[in-house]
Amino acid sequence: MKTAIFFCYNNNYININNPDRTSPKENLIFFINHGITNTENIHYYILCSDCKLDIKMPNYKNIFIYENIKTPIEHAFGAWGIILKKININDYDYFFFLKDTARGPFINNSLKEFIPHWTDIFTKKINNKTKLVGPCIYCTKKRKNYCPNPNTT
Repeated sequence: MKTAIFFCYNNNYININNPDRTSPKENLIFFINHGITNTENIHYYILCSDCKLDIKMPNYKNIFIYENIKTPIEHAFGAWGIILKKININDYDYFFFLKDTARGPFINNSLKEFIPHWTDIFTKKINNKTKLVGPCIYCTKKRKNYCPNPNTT
């Protein structure tokens, strides 16, 4: 099974409404350190929307970088659409779409020895009945850096 992971990045983005939020650059660095492996079955597409990559990437053959992607719509959706037209999507069984405004992946250290790759958590749930899987956490109370009773789906 082959997987394509698309990470859309724009280093020009600043969240003026929430300056305490992590930056796209910090989130991409976290993804590089915790989400990328040198595995031939998984291809990583780093899509730089209207910018050049300003972070050192590992020198793996399964990482593909596209810079200065000009998008007419919201940067992530536009970049994903442009790249999906350039690759042979039939080469892949699974697709992951990530955006630089989110941080992850997060895997409990005690589970890492049982999970070959973080994408397996999602792909194992896909079957003839379930076609789409994703994480979502809703915080029930508004508090800085605190989520008392998250509802997960």
